[in-house]
Amino acid sequence: PNSQAAISFKFASTHPANSSRISTSSAASNASVRVDLEKLKQLNYLTGELLINQNQQSSQEEIVRLMVQELLDRLQKHQQTIDELCSQGDRLFLSHQPNQSKGTQKSSLLQQFDELEMDRYSEIHILSRSTLHEVMELKSLSEALEQTTQQVQRSLEAQQRLLFMVGNDLTAIRMQPLEELFQRLTQVIQQLSASHNKPIQVVVTGTQVLVDKTIVEKLYDPLLHLVRNAFDHGIERAETRQAMGKPAIGRIEINAYHQGHRTVIEVKDDGPG
Repeated sequence: PNSQAAISFKFASTHPANSSRISTSSAASNASVRVDLEKLKQLNYLTGELLINQNQQSSQEEIVRLMVQELLDRLQKHQQTIDELCSQGDRLFLSHQPNQSKGTQKSSLLQQFDELEMDRYSEIHILSRSTLHEVMELKSLSEALEQTTQQVQRSLEAQQRLLFMVGNDLTAIRMQPLEELFQRLTQVIQQLSASHNKPIQVVVTGTQVLVDKTIVEKLYDPLLHLVRNAFDHGIERAETRQAMGKPAIGRIEINAYHQGHRTVIEVKDDGPG
């Protein structure tokens, strides 16, 4: 949100080209209010802080999500262990039923089982079943917690998108098209043309390119220097141009465009270079 476009200047001379009328696009009139620039900067700063805080929340949410996943994995292993314990208990219990065949082959563990410990075994069997039930309940709660963390993640992603939109809108509020600045330069050239009797055609493009308002005013002086150089030293007088086979009317171009992360402003004339 606090990024500012870099400004590049280019000054060049070009050979005569087909003449065209002055092309300036006028911005549509919109209702507006005056806002102190410092307040916009403060809002921009606060939005940036909110984005940082939101990124921290996203990181914390990711840690919680990983912890919940680990909890589910451990509960799964714990459930498998208890399942095995219950299975062993069931086999022990069945092996000591009164109607069991005497000829049944017993494992070493079953052979060591004392019939007098049947009451204690029953308690262990019940406890194992109860523990398995509690583990399943914990697993259900963990799965519900995982779903909640997923909802939180989606909410944080939506919040991040909204904060980015707010930041972009605040940045756009600080931006201003170059149209007014180029109009001022065009007026200067026209005044120079009238006072020095040197006819000039001004071609302006890129008037809707946006630049930070704090930078626009700082652009005027260097651009004025460039167009005055183009007028004074670049464009020849009409009779000289005609003698050289050029159109009597000189041509000065002011062009602005984006080039990657830069805003390029060019001033060209069709003088000798």
